[in-house]
Amino acid sequence: MVTLRSFKFNGLNRKTRIFLSLYGLLAIYQVFICILFSISYITSTPKHEDAVDLAFPLKGGAYEVVNGGMSSSMNYHFSHRTLKYAVDITKLTPLGSRKGIFDNPESLKSYPIYNDSVYSPVEGRIIEVVDGVEDNVPNSLGRSTTNMIIIKHQGYNILLLHLKKNSLLVKKNDFVKVGQEIAKVGNSGYSSEPHLHVHAIKHDNMRDYFNGTSVPITFNGNYLKRNDLLFNQTLIFR
Repeated sequence: MVTLRSFKFNGLNRKTRIFLSLYGLLAIYQVFICILFSISYITSTPKHEDAVDLAFPLKGGAYEVVNGGMSSSMNYHFSHRTLKYAVDITKLTPLGSRKGIFDNPESLKSYPIYNDSVYSPVEGRIIEVVDGVEDNVPNSLGRSTTNMIIIKHQGYNILLLHLKKNSLLVKKNDFVKVGQEIAKVGNSGYSSEPHLHVHAIKHDNMRDYFNGTSVPITFNGNYLKRNDLLFNQTLIFR
C-alpha cells in the first residue's frame, strides 16, 4: 500500500526533500502576502460610486505617488477634513529617484517634475486662481499661501496646488476642457520639494472655495496610493 508520505518522498534524497519543503514554505508565504494585500486594498479603497474621476494631470514620464491612500501611514493628509483624499505626485529620473542623484539638492531644476506642464483633469469653470507666490528653495517650507487653480466640476471643487509662479495659463471664469494645459508644476506654498497636489472637495462655504469636505478621487478609474507608479498616465505598478 502506497501512503501519501511514501508517495511524496519515496526515492528523494535529503537535499531534495529540504528544497521542496522550503519551496512549499515560500509558496505559503506568497499566498499569505497576497491575502494581506487583498485585504488591505479592499479596506483602504472607498466605494467607486463615491469617487470623482479625474484624468491624470501630467504627461510624458514616470510619476510616483508620494502621498495617497486611506490611512495616515500612507497619506499625510488623511487626518484633515478638507484634504483627506488628497494625492501628491512627483516625477522620477531615469534612475528612479525624485531628484538627480548628483544634482544640487537646493536647486529646483534638480527635480524632474519642476516646470512640468499641468493639464486640466476635468471639464469645468475656473472659480479661483492664485499666482505670484515664490517657489521655495527645496527642503524648506514656505507659507500656507500657494499658487493654485480651482475648477468647479459637477458640484465639486478640484484643487491643484504648489504651481510655479507666473506659469498659470488660465484666469478666473475661464472654461477648461480635459487635457488643456493650465499651468506648470512648482514648489510654492507649504511644500518642501516640487510636486503636484490634487484633491477634490464638496463645497460647503460659498465665500471660501478652499473650505469643504474632501471626497475620494480616482484617476482614469484608479485609486492612487503611496508608492504607486504611473507612466504616460497609465498605472504600471502598485
